[in-house]
Amino acid sequence: MATTSSNTVATQVIDNYNIVVLDCKPAHLTLVGCVADIVEIRPDEVKGLSLFDTHKAQTASRFISANELAKLCVSPRVGAKETAPLITPFHSEGKKQHDAVKARFHALVIDHDHDDLTREQIGDKYKGLGLRYIAFTTSSHQQGVTDKDSGEVLPPVNKWKVVIPYNCSIDYKQHEALAKGAAISLGTDAAQARKQQGFYAPNKLTADAPFESINQLHKGEWLDPNSDSKLVQDARELYELWSEERDAQAQKATPKPRAEGLGVGIIGKINRHYDIRELLEEHDYVDMGKWLSPNSESGSPGVHIYPGGDGKERVYSHHGETDLLSAQNHGGHALDTADVLCCLKYGGDSSRMIREEAGELDQHGQKERQREFRIAEDRARLDPSQTGGIDVRPPNYDLDGMLANLVYISELDRISSLSNPKMSVSLAGARTHFASCKTDVGGAGVIKPKPTIDLWREHPARITLATKTFRAGAGPLCKDPEGQAALNSWRDFEYDESLAGADISPFREHVGYLFGDVAETHLDWLAHAIQKPGELPHYGWVHISQETGKGRGMYGGFLVQGVFSGYGVAGVDLTSLLSSDFNSPIAEKIIATVDEVKTGSKWEYKERLKSLINEQTRIINTKGVRQYQEYNACRWVIFSNHEDAVALDHTDRRFWVVVHELDTKPPEHYTGIIPWFNDGRNAGAVRLWLRDRDIRGFNPGQRPPLDEAKLKVIEANKSEDVLLIEDIINDWPSDVIGNCNIRTALIQHDRKLDNRMVHALKDAGAARFNKTIWAGGNPERVWIIRNHKKWSKAEAKEIATELLRGREEQKALSL
Repeated sequence: MATTSSNTVATQVIDNYNIVVLDCKPAHLTLVGCVADIVEIRPDEVKGLSLFDTHKAQTASRFISANELAKLCVSPRVGAKETAPLITPFHSEGKKQHDAVKARFHALVIDHDHDDLTREQIGDKYKGLGLRYIAFTTSSHQQGVTDKDSGEVLPPVNKWKVVIPYNCSIDYKQHEALAKGAAISLGTDAAQARKQQGFYAPNKLTADAPFESINQLHKGEWLDPNSDSKLVQDARELYELWSEERDAQAQKATPKPRAEGLGVGIIGKINRHYDIRELLEEHDYVDMGKWLSPNSESGSPGVHIYPGGDGKERVYSHHGETDLLSAQNHGGHALDTADVLCCLKYGGDSSRMIREEAGELDQHGQKERQREFRIAEDRARLDPSQTGGIDVRPPNYDLDGMLANLVYISELDRISSLSNPKMSVSLAGARTHFASCKTDVGGAGVIKPKPTIDLWREHPARITLATKTFRAGAGPLCKDPEGQAALNSWRDFEYDESLAGADISPFREHVGYLFGDVAETHLDWLAHAIQKPGELPHYGWVHISQETGKGRGMYGGFLVQGVFSGYGVAGVDLTSLLSSDFNSPIAEKIIATVDEVKTGSKWEYKERLKSLINEQTRIINTKGVRQYQEYNACRWVIFSNHEDAVALDHTDRRFWVVVHELDTKPPEHYTGIIPWFNDGRNAGAVRLWLRDRDIRGFNPGQRPPLDEAKLKVIEANKSEDVLLIEDIINDWPSDVIGNCNIRTALIQHDRKLDNRMVHALKDAGAARFNKTIWAGGNPERVWIIRNHKKWSKAEAKEIATELLRGREEQKALSL
């Protein structure tokens, strides 16, 4: 807070300010100083911003006001960004996280780094908020950057910093919530919202580099962080929503699967002996409502503690990989007390933890440990390294492990697990499956081993659900389509962050070859399936090529077995699927490919295909297993060599059609790329790239275009019935035709107006008028065959007149 030592100095400060801004409003001034020298200082004159000579400097060289920042915009510094002064929105000698926690904040900083706004657009955006602010372009404004994926130099874009002074200082918690919420509301870079985040002073890389600034400190209201203004209210609501989503993510996290092997019986003792909060405190985590990691880079508390369904407390960390407890380091799982102890005290060495903790917590359990050791030795010969990478070992659970992981599904009378929801065994099968799991029970010197699965089955803390379902994008426990508590067999895709930036050009080039002008749309469609798997788009793809050998099978296999591994099915026999009562091949799938469609029954199953593509939920019927319901998330890619493969008409909105007419590439081309497509790491790199692809412009509800490719398929699919009806329609002179006229025309071809011909009329584009009309003294049912919009709203008399006109002209033509 600024103070003065004499009235002379105070007058000079105010005079200097009024040279810049003339419309001072006393209601926004702050009284500072001692009683003898009290002066009025406006928010933009408070020296609440800390200026460091460079971003490497550890101590502030001076403190500046918003007005002084505005003066720096008049003559920006010229030089490298790294050597420019750094400014923080809080008042402190230091600029690290612990300095920010103790400091008072004086301004909200918004980073428009990605939205490419012009000066006019910045002005319009903040004019609507009615606030006073300073805006200036950053060092990288209008400077070309290199795309990390393609290596191409991207066009220069506009980049701005906006500084909005507060009308009073606030602490870091209030500032961080406001900054984070404002970034979400305005769609700007959220990194600027971190409490210790600074920004570079006005700077140009070269003397001729473009630079712009806007000084609006003289007009509008000062930002009151305690008000109900639009910016503050939106920011609060969005920050609360963001916080709730993080809490929900933590609650949905499944427990980390327990490593099988020696020491399983000790884990329960560790969980009962240690307190999870004490462990965090001992290792320098800070309780701030939620817990802050000592290695946090953001400075925001990201460690949640919550009770699991089995009564155990677990932690879930949103922090990055530098936090030993981060979900990123543990496959997205939550950690129980033993996991936390293993990470923080034993550096992740579970064998060492079990060995040392067993000596402390279970001094009388040596016999049990010896038994476990013998079992572990026997299991060693079944290690995947000895069995070709396939795990053939029986499960090794203690009772705590079963209570934390196994699920009884009442409606199906099956047992599954949270860690492997695709597992499904009967109660009888479970006794064999878990036969090696024993627990000693008894007392008074009489102890006998009992099957652990039997103890689990009788335990009151056993997880029991009504049914199972598949709901992509939801947590491990959810509601099925009928609202029953269900085990969700969906688990999120796995990502290897080390593959970021890997070369995926063979994939992109092959998609470009197969899909041509719509390749980017197809890539957006795939990215949408990765990013929003539970949001079903309204269309799939039909890819037609009369030539074979173009690598379509290779591409489909790469998607199903690689990119969407575990959630894809290749080579679906679509005709068999549509004609069967069983649909298990497409259960729990995100993508399905069809290599060819047998044309014999495509019209018979046209409506069933429509339902298969677009239904929101469906009953899964597997032979020999009770039915259950799932949420449909399956996308379709159909490959065929025939233009009449799928029955489509002009009203179709289910398929985007590609007719591929480029020449097949030479054999050596495929010899070169097949090894790349067979490498599983490349599938992981594509999955990661699709996850990070910008799909804000993608519309999953878009209607595929009725273009030349689709018209080819529609024309090839016309049945003899439709072609006959089209001839009758084309010969009829008016826009309305009666049933009797259609019957007369069909008789000449030895046909009659039955249900099949009614479907042909609809497929030819005719629409039945919804009322019976009177024409020539007789009741008539009629069809509108042209100008549908006009005649669908017409009165019955008008329809009758148009019908009679057609009959008169038809009669005249026949004379």
